[in-house]
Amino acid sequence: MKKQKKYRKVKKMGISKMEEYLLKEEKLDKRHLRIVMALMIIWILHYILLDLETIGVGENYSIYIFYIPVSLGIIALGFYRKPMLLNNLRIKESFRAKLIFLSSMFFQGLLFSYLSFGTLAHGIWNQLNSILSESNRTEYITVPVKKFSFPHKGRNQISFYVDGESEFINVQFQSIKKYRDSDPRNYAIELKVNKGFWESYVVNGWKIRPNDSTN
Repeated sequence: MKKQKKYRKVKKMGISKMEEYLLKEEKLDKRHLRIVMALMIIWILHYILLDLETIGVGENYSIYIFYIPVSLGIIALGFYRKPMLLNNLRIKESFRAKLIFLSSMFFQGLLFSYLSFGTLAHGIWNQLNSILSESNRTEYITVPVKKFSFPHKGRNQISFYVDGESEFINVQFQSIKKYRDSDPRNYAIELKVNKGFWESYVVNGWKIRPNDSTN
């Protein structure tokens, strides 16, 4: 029994630093995969159950709710995985191999950052919008329908223009299926909205009516 223990110890000591590094990275990859899967489930549930229908979000949303959080997430992930990045760049000899590796890492970081930092920022945005819109008065906006969308995959939508900006809301198929073969120019959409954060409006209801301007 003692000989067997001694053999195992010698075998363990015989593992090279590279093999040790690869085993460690393999364990980390499995852990990271579980984290990404959990983040994807959270993202799906968030957008199905908690997402608000908003219009007029503008550039502030793109800058502060998407680009900045996602960029910060990529930078944070880069610092966290810095030893792995530097080690792989040292191993890979050709410029092409290094470029492919960095591109792969960037897109993986982008996905992770969007699912984590991006979802968190969007969740905060939703809460702020919900709280602020509840304290503001209800308004009604009526605009011509631009398009009824019935994609094979994804959400059904109603598109329209508000103040010259293209907007849309996601809707259930049953609520617009009768307009599938209709000319959208014959219809207008009345939106029940409350002013939200920045220049956005939270859509709390809608209905389709004939477009009087076409008569």
